[in-house]
Amino acid sequence: MDMKPRILMVGPDRKEKGGIASVVSQYYEHNLCDLIDLKYISTSSGDTLLSKYIHYIASLFKCIYNMPFYDILHIHMASRGSYYRKRIIICLAKKVFQKTVLIHLHGAEFQKFYLEECNRRKKDQIKKTFDMSDGIIALSDEWKKFLSELTDSDKICVIHNAVAIQECKQSYTKNSILFLGRLGKRKGIYDVISILPELIKEYPDLRLYVAGDGEISRCQKICKEMNIEDYIEFKGWLDRNRIIDLFKECSIFVLPSYHEGLPMSMLEAMSHGLAVVVTAVGGIPSVISQNYNGLLVKAGDGQALRESIDCLLKDKNFCSKIGRQGYATVKEHYSIECHIKQLVNMYMKFCPK
Repeated sequence: MDMKPRILMVGPDRKEKGGIASVVSQYYEHNLCDLIDLKYISTSSGDTLLSKYIHYIASLFKCIYNMPFYDILHIHMASRGSYYRKRIIICLAKKVFQKTVLIHLHGAEFQKFYLEECNRRKKDQIKKTFDMSDGIIALSDEWKKFLSELTDSDKICVIHNAVAIQECKQSYTKNSILFLGRLGKRKGIYDVISILPELIKEYPDLRLYVAGDGEISRCQKICKEMNIEDYIEFKGWLDRNRIIDLFKECSIFVLPSYHEGLPMSMLEAMSHGLAVVVTAVGGIPSVISQNYNGLLVKAGDGQALRESIDCLLKDKNFCSKIGRQGYATVKEHYSIECHIKQLVNMYMKFCPK
């Protein structure tokens, strides 16, 4: 490669909580900077509305200053506030600086945001925003199908989320379950809590570890009312090393979400060999084959969720098989090295010759 692609990348602060920050952090950890000339600008950071607003305004000035020196604007976008913030930057890039723009769409609820929360004027605005882009990165074939209804499908490329491959788990003897994600209805934490009493009767040594921010106090209150608080540990938001410790501690990963793209937490759990129980939403069915490398349930189906977890707890050989097949799937198709290669190839397609 004679000349490295010059990429101005825009997204949330790398220290923020969430999947996009995790993706970007992996770019740095796995040497994307060696392959491209990368400048990263965060548009979202801060604890208060005022601090977030000030940070965003500062990021706009940074984008304006840096755009002339870069070939491509790679913009990580989700729904709602993220969309509105990034739309302004996209308009600047195209209308003022005539730059190549790649939209990397992450938001698990973008389809819901578009279909249920936007009036006709906003829907037209979203379509125009996608039309302005030169390329769009979708996380799954399902998302590409949806996005093809909004803009030209020829410019949509599927690049799955990816993770670093870890050492596969060797033992599945512990009756320990991990939930990793923001606590709230969308990720299905209340569905998990609701089925615990029946599972605890069958497995008195059951332990559920819950890692993530969100509605922690409400979840703790419900567990206390159900008299199951001794079986659950709420860990809050953890750094990577402490999350790795939980992956090693647990045999099963559960994420019964109602809306998803392609959850990083699921891929990370699989990269450690955990047996996953997840819902058939977003890009998840493109990764998980029922009873082969994971167990799929319908969102909101508590009975199916309980039966799936029970099946893994009861049959350790089956749990091991699911975990090891999941590990093999991620290693072959969802490694960060493969993701970065696809990304650089996309950059080269748009770079000036």
